[in-house]
Amino acid sequence: MQELQRTAEPIDPAQFSDDIAIRTEWSPKVVGGIGFTAHRLHASPSRLAFVPTIGIRVFLWIFILAGIIMILLPFLLSPEDRNDWHLQTIFSMLMGSLFLGISLWKRRTLCRSSTFDLETGQFCKGQTSLILISEIHALQIIKEHCDGGPDGPSFYSYELNLVLSDASRINIVDHANIEQIRSEAKELANFLGGIPLWDASSDTR
Repeated sequence: MQELQRTAEPIDPAQFSDDIAIRTEWSPKVVGGIGFTAHRLHASPSRLAFVPTIGIRVFLWIFILAGIIMILLPFLLSPEDRNDWHLQTIFSMLMGSLFLGISLWKRRTLCRSSTFDLETGQFCKGQTSLILISEIHALQIIKEHCDGGPDGPSFYSYELNLVLSDASRINIVDHANIEQIRSEAKELANFLGGIPLWDASSDTR
């Protein structure tokens, strides 16, 4: 997984005419971005959830399997190929363990559903209740440019964040499909009682 260089778009929060918007951070909440749709909205009358897509699950499992293969590879070599076997083993297992650890951490953070439940009045990530829905003041959409360098991908990624009444933020989704993020953000804002939606994405590429 290549580290992306991030460039945030400059924002003037005064445009939203809200004191909490002035106090809110407008830099990216999470590190990096995803170049494809990572979550989709599933809605019912009293419950709304952003659920990981099959694409993000398969993507992360590919990296997990790659790490496992790197760890096991030295033991799969034939005896003729085992010159400097000990050095190859140490290097391959270290790199594989690092790759596997990062992939598992990414899976843990990216493959959790974000759920809003009106019956309980709670917002949860995975099985963990984070806040009461009544603490949510607004929704925030911000844009960042992710540059993978000369050999990596470059794209715009968009964050949808909750803004709480104390101006702190919680990230909901972060991926490149701005049309979907805008549509789902509007549905979420209405679901939460018509709270403000601060769209600072200004998608002019």
